[in-house]
Amino acid sequence: MSISSITKIIKNQNKLTFSCITQYILRKSTKTKRLIY
Repeated sequence: MSISSITKIIKNQNKLTFSCITQYILRKSTKTKRLIY
């Protein structure tokens, strides 16, 4: 395992968590919108 491969893995993990968080926020916002309307 070289340092570059480790950083690649970390970046991929960050992308995954970021997408998960954005999807979660979007779902929450749509749920609240439904409650409002």
